[in-house]
Amino acid sequence: ISISAYSFEDRYRNFDLDSQIGGEERVFGKINDKLTFLINGHGLLRNKVNHDDQSSAAEGIYYHSGYAIEALTQYKVTNNVTINNRFLNYNPATSYSSGTTNYIYSATSVTGQYNFKDLFGINLPLVIKILDLDRQTVGSGLVIYEKNMSALKMTFKMGDVTYNNIHAGTGVLTIGGDLFVNEFVIDNKYGLSSLYIADDNAGEKNSPIFTLFYNFGDFKFEIGNQRNGFAYMAKFEKILGKYSRFYFDYRKYDDHFMENYAGSIENDQLYLDQEPLPYVDFMNLITNDNNVEALSFFIEISLASFFQVN
Repeated sequence: ISISAYSFEDRYRNFDLDSQIGGEERVFGKINDKLTFLINGHGLLRNKVNHDDQSSAAEGIYYHSGYAIEALTQYKVTNNVTINNRFLNYNPATSYSSGTTNYIYSATSVTGQYNFKDLFGINLPLVIKILDLDRQTVGSGLVIYEKNMSALKMTFKMGDVTYNNIHAGTGVLTIGGDLFVNEFVIDNKYGLSSLYIADDNAGEKNSPIFTLFYNFGDFKFEIGNQRNGFAYMAKFEKILGKYSRFYFDYRKYDDHFMENYAGSIENDQLYLDQEPLPYVDFMNLITNDNNVEALSFFIEISLASFFQVN
């Protein structure tokens, strides 16, 4: 059960806050021409049963309530440079006491923009983000879905074509070596991506992963290949106003696709609005077996309409 104090469309990200709030007047929002301040709030009640542990019912059940309060601040240094900060107070298990599981994080990012129109005579904007990228998805989410990143990201856009280049650290796929991503997106609907781990000690074991993806309305599809191994993903997601969201997620990874990419399982205490994601996160799905087929169904309910004040 997941309860949010923001709507699904309004979960603010730690960059370009002005475009996210649009022209809406809020209690928290654009303070002046240079400073913007927003808040994300999230609460959680979780039950999880471990079916592998039959020794005791108590040992096989995990349940907790928690919360996250996230304050986002943006300062506009110039028309082309902004500094963002994400300050998070997060407790995934309030019953463990505030001293045990109460966490405070602070993440900063810098964004720069430049248009090469004056140099080349064509409209070619470049956006560079460094440090905290908030959560990122590559393609439709077959390999990287809503992953927190501290990285360098460069985005070029020419007409309907967008090119993203990401150089991230070791924490995205939980294995040694930096992550490199190249992604081409056409008309915000379909495209292709490649990703690989650059590690001096890895040799040839981490070969590139190539994917093709297509997002059509509420439907998302992606197919990937690595070393003659394939993976597939099909997803249907529907947001009903600002009250609820439901989606089906089907994915399959064969024996060879993620060979030598699998790392340790994700920490059980995930960021709260990522709690459902272990079931669609391939790093969890293939921890014990490289040949995995998974079908998931989620329903989420937002209480944003009861909390929002204009």
